[in-house]
Amino acid sequence: MLKRTLLLVVLAFAVPYLANDKPLLVSPSGNVVFRAPIPYGENQFFEGALPLPPSANHWLGTDDRGRDLLVRILYGFKNTFLLSLGVTLATLAIALLVGLLSVSLPAPFNKVILLTMETLGSLPYFFIILAVLSKFNGIESLVILSLLCAWIPTSFLVRGEALRVLSQNYILSARVLGASWMRLGIVHILPNLFSPIRSSFPLVLSGFFYLLAYLHYLGILSFEPHSSLGELLTEGRGNLQSPALIFAPLFATLLPIFLLFPKKGSGDEIKNLQRVLLKNSSHFENLEKFCRQKNRFARFKKLPE
Repeated sequence: MLKRTLLLVVLAFAVPYLANDKPLLVSPSGNVVFRAPIPYGENQFFEGALPLPPSANHWLGTDDRGRDLLVRILYGFKNTFLLSLGVTLATLAIALLVGLLSVSLPAPFNKVILLTMETLGSLPYFFIILAVLSKFNGIESLVILSLLCAWIPTSFLVRGEALRVLSQNYILSARVLGASWMRLGIVHILPNLFSPIRSSFPLVLSGFFYLLAYLHYLGILSFEPHSSLGELLTEGRGNLQSPALIFAPLFATLLPIFLLFPKKGSGDEIKNLQRVLLKNSSHFENLEKFCRQKNRFARFKKLPE
């Protein structure tokens, strides 16, 4: 998942170097040395019977205003993905902090944190967004609302994992030896909390990504004069005679699902488990037979010495 996420990040940051109407490199004498492979700008207009069909100059044609469709898709993906990535990282950081505080603070503060999490988690998040954006329209309002509410499910996962780690014998031994809560949190608990963070990352990222696309599709939000995938989907709905204007933005919108989520049945974690167990094959001679008979994978709490 990390490699696929980095691929999307690199693609988003590389968009201005892939499609740009300005020269990327100019010599001291003023001569253009290097241009982008797609020499069109995000808001560069072309004349003709709009939308223009795909051609050698415009690989996917143009939108209904005469702007190159491929350029609009690239910039729309960049704008939506980078904003979603920033909100996701901030959301997971808040969830990690709140989850750690909920298990390390004294009982009265712990109850207040849990009550706050449960109260905020019970609110209809999507309808609150619609109500607030109808009064305070803007990306800033959406980001603030997301940072206030989107961290709650992940914080419950972080709290549960932190409680599980705290119940381990080595944590109890460290506490008996006088280890401070700060040392326990940084050295022992925090490294074990990246599993729920890793599991929540594609869900939070894709959730905000498609929330942005949906709100732009409905016309509630706008990146104008910059492009957005939801706006392109709306243009495709009004230009059914142009297949490229329909399917190209749709494919770009579905791209995070194809890359962020593993294929069903890939079994990477199960293969890693098998690899570890086979290293101890002398202790698990009947493992393959057991898995075949029970038709499931056995879970071992601790490997024999």
